[in-house]
Amino acid sequence: MFCWGDGSSGQFGLHFENVSVPIAGNIFSDKVTEIACGEQHTLFLTVDGRILSCGRNSKGQLGRQRNRDSKLPAPVEGLGAVVSVACGQDHSVAVCESGQVYSWGAGGEGQLGITPTTVSKVPRPRPVPIPSPLPITVIQVACGNSHSLALTKGGQVFSWGLNSHGQLGLGKGVPLQPTPALVRSLTGVPVTQVAAGGTHTLALTLPGLVYCCGANRAGQLGLNRVDEKGRFNICAVPALRVLGVSFISCGEAHSAVLTKGGQVFTFGEGSRGQLGHNASANELLPKLVEGMDGLVSQIACGSHHTLVLGSSGQLWAFGSGVKGQLGTGNTEGCLRPTSVLLKRASGGAGTVIHNDMKISVGWNSNFIYTAESSEREQPIGRLDEAKLQKWLTMEQGNTEAQREISLMFSTSSSLVASFTKARDLFQTDQRTTSSI
Repeated sequence: MFCWGDGSSGQFGLHFENVSVPIAGNIFSDKVTEIACGEQHTLFLTVDGRILSCGRNSKGQLGRQRNRDSKLPAPVEGLGAVVSVACGQDHSVAVCESGQVYSWGAGGEGQLGITPTTVSKVPRPRPVPIPSPLPITVIQVACGNSHSLALTKGGQVFSWGLNSHGQLGLGKGVPLQPTPALVRSLTGVPVTQVAAGGTHTLALTLPGLVYCCGANRAGQLGLNRVDEKGRFNICAVPALRVLGVSFISCGEAHSAVLTKGGQVFTFGEGSRGQLGHNASANELLPKLVEGMDGLVSQIACGSHHTLVLGSSGQLWAFGSGVKGQLGTGNTEGCLRPTSVLLKRASGGAGTVIHNDMKISVGWNSNFIYTAESSEREQPIGRLDEAKLQKWLTMEQGNTEAQREISLMFSTSSSLVASFTKARDLFQTDQRTTSSI
């Protein structure tokens, strides 16, 4: 595991503060499957489903009874086996194997989603009640500064927290949503990933289309326009419909997408160089990031910087470097992709990046680590030949089959995903990209 950037509150789990070059750190012996970073706190999800936290704890974001900051990772108690984690500015969200969501930390703007009235902070995990007439399983969560998103196995999206710029996708007239609400505009849309920026939201669908809402003052929605007050209604991003997007990521006011073909497009605020276009101008439309050799396998946005991992193992960074988050050995920013070298722990030449490594980025801090696979990860519900054969061979009255069938046909999003032909996943027409 390597880390660099802002460690001033102990968010690396090491006795280091700002680090301008990647340093190797054996933080603990546990194998990690996911790392989530807030502004100044970090959650480590281990392969056995436990969460360890460290960093700033002024709002209870570490999930401990005491509010003291901690440079040593310690367990978050009161949870079952966890499968996914996310961090907002000062709050944390986790998904358990059961599909139940928990949250803790700052809650003054409804971002915890636990009660009809807001609470300033909650130091220990509390269950988040997600309304549904049928049992649902949440498979992914994402957090912005003060809003949260949950994606279910059936492809439904729920949102809660601050809606100052329309980032919840619930329309106007909802300045704050203290408990989860279904994003009805995405009903029937097979969403496979959600991403949250500072005050904007992106949603990726199975066919590779991207939908957006929220702040758009810098063009971070990619709509070839700015909206001073924000975009309160969910709409598609027409410029991305032919690219076949496979992954999305959001910074404070910029966005990045990775295509199935291994290219990266960025848009939104570019004042710190976070778009990687060798300029500091904002981009209202998605623009290809050039200057990186080969295909890209991963992307991750910080507050005002971006990391890109190539399929060959090369790591690039661009944007603000004020906290050393570019890993170049100084605090200068960079307007275009610059190579980040990870030295071997022995001090020898060469990098140690390989295909099963994963990048995680916070506001101004970064991790790259070997991500252990977990059998607890659950993909979006989609009917396929394997499931059909499994059900046909099961005995009549099998409760497992009944549960799976009920879940599969409980949402229109799952139905759309089930009957989307593989060869049609990246074929679109005008009707699928208009505003919902």
